[in-house]
Amino acid sequence: MQFTTLVLTVNTALATLQPQPDVPSAATDTQSVPAVPTRLGAYVEADLGVLALFRGAGLFAGVSYGSWRAGAGFYRFHSPYRSLSGAPEGFDLSVEGIAHIEAAWHPLSTRIEGGYVKLIGQLKWQQVENIDNGSRRVLDSTLLGPELGWIFRVIEGAYLTPRVGALYYVDPPQGRSGDAVDVGGAPYDNPRHKTWDLYGTIGIGYAFD
Repeated sequence: MQFTTLVLTVNTALATLQPQPDVPSAATDTQSVPAVPTRLGAYVEADLGVLALFRGAGLFAGVSYGSWRAGAGFYRFHSPYRSLSGAPEGFDLSVEGIAHIEAAWHPLSTRIEGGYVKLIGQLKWQQVENIDNGSRRVLDSTLLGPELGWIFRVIEGAYLTPRVGALYYVDPPQGRSGDAVDVGGAPYDNPRHKTWDLYGTIGIGYAFD
């Protein structure tokens, strides 16, 4: 009887010395979940404001990497509303072209979505026409500044993006002095295109991410 008790005691002691199988904890399981990789993507976008107000074109395309994106675009439109263009009486203004580059960051998301801050650079060519005699002159300028907006995903990659911006005229169309320029024998002086170009619009686009 004593021998049997001794054997049982030894077996119990050996069992306690054997390594126990690891039981994964909730923390271990959480740490083992692989992170979603940052993906390279692309986007295309059109300016609905320019299309609706001016029957013009504002088209952009670029690449994205996670919450960052960068691209280029082009504008062309006629600006008949003096309240928007700033053109004085007797003159007509058209934007012959804007070469546009941009870089944006979406701090609240890991993709093209939600609020963003964007840096924009533009080269602009405006054609001014003296309505009385049909004389025309092209004025070029350079702009740089920020834009703030929000991207609302609609269906899959399709999105809408209201936005506002303030672009500074690094090189104004009327020169650094801002003096009136001669167009067909008449002075053209546009107060809206001397220091800042402020705007608000809405875009529609698609993100391939």
